Amino acid sequence: CPEVLAAVLLAQLERSDAAGCELGEYPSGTDCCPMCPAGSRVFKNCTASSSTTCIPCVMGTYTDHPNGLTRCRPCKLCDEGANLMTAVACTSTKNTLCVCQPGHFCSSLEPEGCELCQPYTVCVPGMMVKEWGTYTKDHVCEVCPPGTSSTASMSETCIPWP
Repeated sequence: CPEVLAAVLLAQLERSDAAGCELGEYPSGTDCCPMCPAGSRVFKNCTASSSTTCIPCVMGTYTDHPNGLTRCRPCKLCDEGANLMTAVACTSTKNTLCVCQPGHFCSSLEPEGCELCQPYTVCVPGMMVKEWGTYTKDHVCEVCPPGTSSTASMSETCIPWP
């Protein structure tokens, strides 16, 4: 059928035109429109006689790079139940940065930041700290060798019994 073949060829042509946009442009139908800057989104696509109309992201949303989005991304909320707190609040151009609450380490680090924090292990009396924890690693405790002990939590050394 010539009509079907023509429709398939036209669809491929439209796709290749859209995919062939220059850097700083996004596909809109068969056209390429200028992207909106970080901190804004597309309100109205460009036309033959007008450029893209962009509007700022509303509070609680952001875009962190030039884009052709029709919606800004929602800001991340730091989940207190996951022992997270806000280190840097969301702006129109940057997502929220969450970090662990004091006394916790990040047990689930993702490219966007920490997702889950766990309390550091407490090395109780009778144990000593073998390795101090880091932002992404728990403390490592070790039982004091025979004939020694520690009298306080989080001791770095064990002392001989009197």
